[in-house]
Amino acid sequence: MVSVVIPVFNGEKYIAEAINSVLKQTYSDIEVIVVDDGSIDKTPDVVKSIKKVNYIYQNNAGPSSARNTGMAASHGEYIAFLDCDDIYAGNKIAEQVSVLEQNKDADIVYNDCIVADKNLNQINTIRSEGIYENEKDFLCMLLFRQIIPIPPSIMLRRRCFEEGCLYNEGYKHAEDYEYIIRLAQRYKFRYIPKPLYIYRRHEGNLTNAHSLQQKKEIEVVRKLGHERIKEIVEGSSFSSAEKSFLLAKIYIKLSEYKPAENILLQLTETGCSNPLIWFYLGNCSYFLKEQEKAAEYYRKAISLDSKLSEAYNNLACTCAGSNKGKALELLNKALSLRPDYMDAAHNLIQIESGQANYKFTIRELRKTLTNYGNM
Repeated sequence: MVSVVIPVFNGEKYIAEAINSVLKQTYSDIEVIVVDDGSIDKTPDVVKSIKKVNYIYQNNAGPSSARNTGMAASHGEYIAFLDCDDIYAGNKIAEQVSVLEQNKDADIVYNDCIVADKNLNQINTIRSEGIYENEKDFLCMLLFRQIIPIPPSIMLRRRCFEEGCLYNEGYKHAEDYEYIIRLAQRYKFRYIPKPLYIYRRHEGNLTNAHSLQQKKEIEVVRKLGHERIKEIVEGSSFSSAEKSFLLAKIYIKLSEYKPAENILLQLTETGCSNPLIWFYLGNCSYFLKEQEKAAEYYRKAISLDSKLSEAYNNLACTCAGSNKGKALELLNKALSLRPDYMDAAHNLIQIESGQANYKFTIRELRKTLTNYGNM
């Protein structure tokens, strides 16, 4: 049996679609557990009108608590999650169960994600940033950035819950990221390169503070401590140079620019020609208030890779105050390379309107950028 836990708070608008997407799965041995986290709208009436649903009400305590409540009430050999405004592809559970049954060494599976508008019209598809069969490599990359396209898409073996892996109820933001990092330190993940989860973008979830989410993700990594971070990176199967580069990028994520800069400079002394090393050196200099040096590093990155759009964007940020024309040229170049590059589009508008609230790109761009479209 698969237990699907759906936490909901004031979700009357979309909760029925979410539940029905589970009930219509090609895999039939399913229990649906809806945990109502103190809704004051018509959510209880909507859920109770649908048969074959275990409805649990609790006083408002947040999504982590609701998920934990759902897991505690579950009976399935496998546990899956679904946010109340999203839906599953029809074969999502069947695909995940099949992979877990064929790979006894894996405890958790995840998959790609379709981003849709409020009417479920597809906007784009988000895919995983690489495949890491080695669990230590997977954990290592997680510290740098979230590589699971949509965290609620995971399915885990029941033993993960029984062995004490619960959501941290102290987190109201980045709770998925914190949970997955803890899981990755104990269990093996398996990736299914198929879009089996549909993430709905609408007015309600667009108001979520992205900057607060990022800050909480940084807090999750920082709490591991320097020694644990180094231990995780050193335990990976990457080459010595790759480990150093990754550690530098994690330091930059934590706003620790000087140690990151020292590592990156050491890499340049080995003759490494990776343009991203120079891009990240530019970022270090930028945040260390060394604008001329930052510009020099970005130009070096571009000389090594003329298609590195994030270097054009950040170079534009360094020269926008002194050379508006050059900044506009650089931003247009960035957008010609990546038309979906939202930071560059934002900065272009800022300069053209005489404003200076620029968006600086801290990490290399993902292969697929999320275009939220018109909601």
